[in-house]
Amino acid sequence: MNNGNAGGCVRLFILAFLLTSMLVLQGCMGAGRMEPLPCTEIDSMDLKARVACYQKQLETVPPSMRHSIELALKKEQYTLSILYMEQGSRYLEDNNLSQASDFLSKSIEAFPGNDRASQLLIQTLNRQKSLELVDRAESLIAQKSFDSAKKLLEEALTLYPENREALGFLEHFKNRNFRSSEYDIFIESDQKFSLRFKETAILDVFDIISKLADINIVFDKDVRQQNISVFVKDIYVMDFLEMLLKTNNLAAKQTDKKTLLIYPDTPQKQKEYQDLQVRTFYLSYLKAKDTLPVIAKVLNLKDIIANETTNTITVRDSDKSIDIVAKLIKANDIPEPEVVLNVEMLEVSSTLEEELGLSYPDVITFGVSNTSSGINSSSAFSLAGFGSLNDLGTLSSRELYLSIPTVKLNLLKQDGDTRILAKPSVRVSNNQKATILLGERIPLRSNRRVEDNGAVTYDYQYQDVGIKLVATPDVNRNEEIRLILNLEQSSLGSNVGTSEDPQYAINTRSADTVLTVKDGSTVIIGGLTRKEDRKTVNTVPLLGDIPVLKKLFTHESNGDTNTDLLITITPVIISGAPLPDDDTSTFWSGNWQRIHTTEPYIKKMEQHDPVIPEMPKAE
Repeated sequence: MNNGNAGGCVRLFILAFLLTSMLVLQGCMGAGRMEPLPCTEIDSMDLKARVACYQKQLETVPPSMRHSIELALKKEQYTLSILYMEQGSRYLEDNNLSQASDFLSKSIEAFPGNDRASQLLIQTLNRQKSLELVDRAESLIAQKSFDSAKKLLEEALTLYPENREALGFLEHFKNRNFRSSEYDIFIESDQKFSLRFKETAILDVFDIISKLADINIVFDKDVRQQNISVFVKDIYVMDFLEMLLKTNNLAAKQTDKKTLLIYPDTPQKQKEYQDLQVRTFYLSYLKAKDTLPVIAKVLNLKDIIANETTNTITVRDSDKSIDIVAKLIKANDIPEPEVVLNVEMLEVSSTLEEELGLSYPDVITFGVSNTSSGINSSSAFSLAGFGSLNDLGTLSSRELYLSIPTVKLNLLKQDGDTRILAKPSVRVSNNQKATILLGERIPLRSNRRVEDNGAVTYDYQYQDVGIKLVATPDVNRNEEIRLILNLEQSSLGSNVGTSEDPQYAINTRSADTVLTVKDGSTVIIGGLTRKEDRKTVNTVPLLGDIPVLKKLFTHESNGDTNTDLLITITPVIISGAPLPDDDTSTFWSGNWQRIHTTEPYIKKMEQHDPVIPEMPKAE
């Protein structure tokens, strides 16, 4: 007994020791764990410090607390991002683009998911790029390189449509007679001169121009001496020089700011002196192999190739020719319209069913009456419901019964049934086929082969059977859709071959049409009717075979089913083709001998308001 008490005390002591050790160990672990920093005690306006605090906590907290810390960090980062974005937006409104870019970048860095800040940053960068392009255009205008300046100004407006400087320069171009040279030359002289030359050597005339414009003129060895007569008044040196070159089949190349090279305007000399440029155009919607012959034909280019792998076109020619190629591609490389075809296929059945004649029951009940006086209660018929033929012979006619047949006179007609077969919607590009098949693909035997060992094998070809619709939309510029439709309804017919070599006929009904509908209008196609005849005859055995009484004991059911297929199509334009601007679709391209984009002087003058003569005063 004492030993038992001693053992119990020992066990209690060990248990107490283990509990104490666990508590001490847990306390040590708790003491060694870093408590979370009190980030919420940081000033709410000091968002950067709060974000840094939560980021530091993530490095030390246990996994069980990471989720809550991450949520708090995301909240502070988003708040900081919004603060930076609002500051950047205010700088953008004040046109302080540098500060706006810095704060918007900080906003995205604080919270990369801030899409609004990303959009504002793109606007800021585009505005900066637009202003830089205007500065470059202004420098080109000072050099009288007006075509290049105009392209930069148009690009600046594309990036920032509200750029007032670019708008002002372009308006200035429209209202004044700025003309670039056909020969890629410019002379810094705004003075006008009046000149008279009669039977004067052309080299002497160029000498006068050299002195008036303070430039150097060098002649190719093949420039021939000839006499000319010229009478001009109030003309710029630049315009007079161009006129002189054009009328004497000469060309000019500027070698530096003060020097011009004059040479005969022949193909051989152009190859010798003309600088060529190589440019690769990356096409988005056009196919390079289809675009190449169009460009080569329009501009009579020879050094042009297409790369079908990268869908690019590379051109080597003068810079003016390449500028025209760029405009041609810009005017034609536009996205194709897309159309959604909302199709509904309905099957309308018209059933004309007639039931005429007497309808007899299928079963006649035969039995023995339980109330018959000739049958006692202990007979087999009474107890078991059946008996022997000997017992049946003892029955009288009053002890037998059978059910009286019920005769119905049927006169019934049914008409009408409609069901929706399918309601597909198909998205298709312009001038591309959209195919909808509602049916199945049936394998039909197409070829029979006998091998050398006598084995017979067959080839099979799959045939589409059912309802097939092929639609090709063509969208025009008036938001109208020209639809090329082909509707076909087919079914498997009877075997026109043999049982050993079956060949099945395909029953086909089709309709083809071309029509034009407005965007969102509905077209209905119908008339593909299928007729099925059905006849059912029910007769009373034996009696229905008697020629005279045949009609009295026969029931006929005749059915005619006319099935009409109706297709409704509602085309909807979801993306139209944007039209290029007038400057892209219409531009000048020089003459048959020289390609350039300089607008003729007379056309430029036609853009000015006409001078309205003063009406004579009434006397």
